[in-house]
Parts: sequence; C-alpha cells; structure tokens
Amino acid sequence: MVRPVAIGPEAAAGLKLFWVTFEEMMKWGRSQNDKIASIGTEEDTSDSTMTDNAHTLQLKRELQIKEERLKASNEEFETSTEELKSSNKEMQSINEELQSTNEELETSKEKLQSVNEKLATVNTEL
Repeated sequence: MVRPVAIGPEAAAGLKLFWVTFEEMMKWGRSQNDKIASIGTEEDTSDSTMTDNAHTLQLKRELQIKEERLKASNEEFETSTEELKSSNKEMQSINEELQSTNEELETSKEKLQSVNEKLATVNTEL
C-alpha cells in the first residue's frame, strides 16, 4: 500500500513523501520504522517531527491494544466454538437415547394393546 505523507515544512517546500507498506514484511518493517524514527529524532528535533513521532507512537500503541483485544476475542470465540461442539455432541447422544426410549415405549404400548384386546375378549366371553 502506498500513501502520500505530508510532513510540516517539507510539504510546503514541495517535497513529496510516500508511506509504503508491505504486508509480508510487517515485522521487518516495524523494526526498520523504529530505527528510522530514532534516526529522525536524532537528526531533526523540530516540533512538527516530534509531534509526528508522538502521533505515530500513539497510533502504534492503539494498534497494539486493538490487536491484543482481537486476539483475546478470537481465543474466546474458539473456546465458545469448542464448547458448542461439545454441547452439540452431548445433545445428539441424548437425542439418540430418547429415540431409543420412544421405540421401547411404542413396543410396550403395542404389547399392552394386545393384552387389552385379549382381556376384552375374555371379559365378553364371561
């Protein structure tokens, strides 16, 4: 990603600066940005540079906080997903047990109906 960057007097002088981000190189880039930031603070201590550096550091802190929150949320989501999978298996097992019990009850009902018919026949014969 390439973005134009306007920095204080350099922008007024017509200097064009660009911020280039390579996602594959983020870790390497972070260390390089820290080096560049330290060089910049050693060479140029103007108010705008210091303000820009402070703003950059603040943004980095905010990004780190958001990344940590996102990581925590992802971990919670994964835990919840595992719990739901476990509950789902348990419910399936209970469902199978209930289905088996229903089949047994149906068989018992049929036997009772047969006995009831026999009793009714015996009762009418008496």
